[in-house]
Amino acid sequence: MIKNQNFGFTIFLALIVISSILAVGLGVFDIVFREMRLSGLGEESQLAFYAADTGIECALYWDRKFPGFSKSVFMDPAASHDVLCNSVDITDSDWNFLVVPFISTTTNFKLRLANNSCVEVTVIKNEGGFDQIKSYGYNIDCESISPDKVRRGLMVTF
Repeated sequence: MIKNQNFGFTIFLALIVISSILAVGLGVFDIVFREMRLSGLGEESQLAFYAADTGIECALYWDRKFPGFSKSVFMDPAASHDVLCNSVDITDSDWNFLVVPFISTTTNFKLRLANNSCVEVTVIKNEGGFDQIKSYGYNIDCESISPDKVRRGLMVTF
């Protein structure tokens, strides 16, 4: 009696084909998943940029609005009260004021925005000019330690 030596070859070939199809499918899934995450980060980066822009615009507005452009609201701690950015008084939102006499005044404040993003703003007013406003926007709360936290920054020197 002659026995067929090819017994089991069909099962082996089917396993190789199925494994190949599964590997290709998992590879495509991985690429699609990463692309979806990347596109989501683009949106989160945009939120962070808008938050940073909001901080810059607020600081520039109040810097120029204070009495007759001769003095900045950020150079007088008493005058900084009732400065509203995004309907929030900056002195009520993690506000910090540091004066180095005859050199510079540094004001820091944070704003929480309506879309749960936030912005940290630093205004540096130098006595001789070259003032700076630095604004760092985040897509989520400033104190959050989420791995999805995105930070975008803007700086204006004038």
